[in-house]
Amino acid sequence: MTTIMDEAPVTIPSRSRWRRWGIVAMITTIGVGTTWLYWDHLDSFRVSQVESAAPVVPVISVARDAPEAVDVDPDLIKRMHIEWTAARPMTSALPLRLSGQLMLDPSRLVHVQSRFTGEVISVGYLSAAGANASARAATHPGPEAGTREIQVGDRVIRGQLLAVIWSREVGEKKSDLVDALCNLWLHESLLKKLKSAGEGTVAQRAIDEMQRLYESDLISVSRWRRTLRSWHIDEHELVEIEEEAMRLHLKAQQSDGASKADEEPANLKRDQRWAEMDIHAPRDGVLLEKNFTVGDIVDPTLDLFKIADLSRLGVLANLYEDDLPKLLGLPPEERRWQIVFPNQPSCPECSGRIETIGHVIDPNQHTTIVTGWVENPGEQLRVGQFARAMVEMPGTPPAVSVPLSALIDQGEDTCVLVVTERDHPRLQRRWVTVLRRTPTEAWLSVAPQESEGSRIAAGDLVVTSGTIELHAKLVELLASDAFAANAAKATSP
Repeated sequence: MTTIMDEAPVTIPSRSRWRRWGIVAMITTIGVGTTWLYWDHLDSFRVSQVESAAPVVPVISVARDAPEAVDVDPDLIKRMHIEWTAARPMTSALPLRLSGQLMLDPSRLVHVQSRFTGEVISVGYLSAAGANASARAATHPGPEAGTREIQVGDRVIRGQLLAVIWSREVGEKKSDLVDALCNLWLHESLLKKLKSAGEGTVAQRAIDEMQRLYESDLISVSRWRRTLRSWHIDEHELVEIEEEAMRLHLKAQQSDGASKADEEPANLKRDQRWAEMDIHAPRDGVLLEKNFTVGDIVDPTLDLFKIADLSRLGVLANLYEDDLPKLLGLPPEERRWQIVFPNQPSCPECSGRIETIGHVIDPNQHTTIVTGWVENPGEQLRVGQFARAMVEMPGTPPAVSVPLSALIDQGEDTCVLVVTERDHPRLQRRWVTVLRRTPTEAWLSVAPQESEGSRIAAGDLVVTSGTIELHAKLVELLASDAFAANAAKATSP
């Protein structure tokens, strides 16, 4: 019988053997890494020893023979990509540039209103072309072949019929004139009869009373005529009123009852037009507004029409507060501008005169309003259209132009960095006076300042890139140099 002890032993790998191999591998890795770090540190130490033995040369240092100047290492110029450019002389004047819009001339805008409350019964008519009213359309309202009602945008002429309004007040005032005329003619006839009766037949008192009534009628007729004329009733309508009064006066003398002639169509048409009032155009112009339709009840407070003469338009432009003294310095006869219209290139450049300069500064935009006028003979320009104006400024001081990136603003003062030596770059700070800034460049005054080192002239090389960093380093070095000088002075015997 075979037992377990009699079987051959099975070989099983020992775990301790694997542990030993892992420890060996780890020790080998640590040794290699330590050796590599040692030699790398040794090389770095040798390099640092060599560099410490070499003299240290600063890349930016204060120039001892020039005020507010520093010498810059050429290698630093290349690494920082420092650029400079020459200041260009400006021989032209410094124009003022304004932006604004076109507006109506208030003195050429008319508000057409009715003098009495009434009902609109018809509107004036134009020819089908709509350009100008024909003589018939202007004097005989009504739809005819080839005509149409006037519309907004139509051109009207002075005296052209715009609308017809039926007003009870007009009819009453015309009837009052008829009554006054009939009384006048009646009393005139009685006065003549009394005077022709002979002396002793009629008492003088009766003649005097009739004379007084006759004179009162003359005054009344004159008053009503002037009233109707003040309402712009046409003279031919006054003639028609007198004819109607004469017809009624003769009718009263011939018959006591109503006549069948009153029923005739011509008389009925006359009665219908008796209370009508015509609204005519007070001037030539373009119809901008029409605020009613036929059948509306209108009153004197409503603007029936607005008519404007567009042959001349106003320009309303914004002037910056900084440029206000320049414009005020011009004599009134030289305050002229050139107007261009960027959104309408087909319109030619216009010239005009500046009329008024505003007295109020906008606190948000720091601008004031400048107004003037431009001629618009072809009426190509539109009210509210965007416009740009340029005012030439004669007698401008000499100036140079530099890129806007060359300026360094320090509070209210401005400076630039000027390259005085190109082979061994030396940068000098110079304080300048800025005459004008544009989106890309700045105009600097070339007038002599207090010191020679503060002047700038055409041809001077000004730094245009890296100006902020270089100026900050210059300020730091100048401050350190001044501190060292003060400390040395304090410690010297």
